[in-house]
Amino acid sequence: MWYRQSFLFYLTLLLCVPVMGQVYTDYVGAGHNQGVTVMSSSNSNTTEVNTTVDGSGLGIDAYNAARFLSYASLGADYETIQTVADQGISDWLDAQFALPPQVNFQDTTWAIWEHFYPQYIAIWGQDYIVNH
Repeated sequence: MWYRQSFLFYLTLLLCVPVMGQVYTDYVGAGHNQGVTVMSSSNSNTTEVNTTVDGSGLGIDAYNAARFLSYASLGADYETIQTVADQGISDWLDAQFALPPQVNFQDTTWAIWEHFYPQYIAIWGQDYIVNH
């Protein structure tokens, strides 16, 4: 029965020790710009060049909106990102759920059937369907 006590010990240890994800500090952008020199073809002496990596030009609302949309959708354009940033995620979701459905599943299924069924009959014939 020693293995049962060992199992319980390790299970307790596993459940009691906080688990932390990896923290990445080796990326460029959003303030991670140590040792990075940004060059520009512009001759102006403005600091706009550095905003690409120092994070000062990063709108945190737009960043969070883009990150949310990357998880919650199949992609988003800048207009959608800006809309979510302006409205907030919760209000944007409420607005999305209030929209009428864009596609009716039954209508789509029938449209697919009506498109492919005649082609299927033309290739295999009516007898093939009846006998299989």
